[in-house]
Amino acid sequence: MKLHKHNTGFNTLTLLCYLTTIAVVVLGAIKIAPSYYDGEFFVKKGLKSLQDDPKIKDYGRSELKTKLIQYFTLNNVRGEPSQNVKVTRYDEGYLVNVEYTIERELFSNIKLKMDYKYQLNTATGECCEFLIENDEKK
Repeated sequence: MKLHKHNTGFNTLTLLCYLTTIAVVVLGAIKIAPSYYDGEFFVKKGLKSLQDDPKIKDYGRSELKTKLIQYFTLNNVRGEPSQNVKVTRYDEGYLVNVEYTIERELFSNIKLKMDYKYQLNTATGECCEFLIENDEKK
């Protein structure tokens, strides 16, 4: 009969590896979740609310920007999204671009970088996907 000298099952080192992995994933989720939620929910919803406005064709550049920033303020979206609203003339309407980057520090030398690009074309009504690259200045 052959006896095993070492435990081949779940041991302290394996538990430590699992706990470290879980801690990194949870910490990353805590750092990412608020910014991701703002971008995926409130910024898209703000652009869609502009898209659904029946008077959108009558709005000028400043009215479009003001309406979107008011929506962000009302829904407590502060910082990067509200500071990076650009409205440019395009064909018969305007392009409302919300393009921003957020960096969150995970550890002292590890950062998480999230890039967001959303666009509303008032002429065609296309929303939320960045379809047209426009190099014009505001």
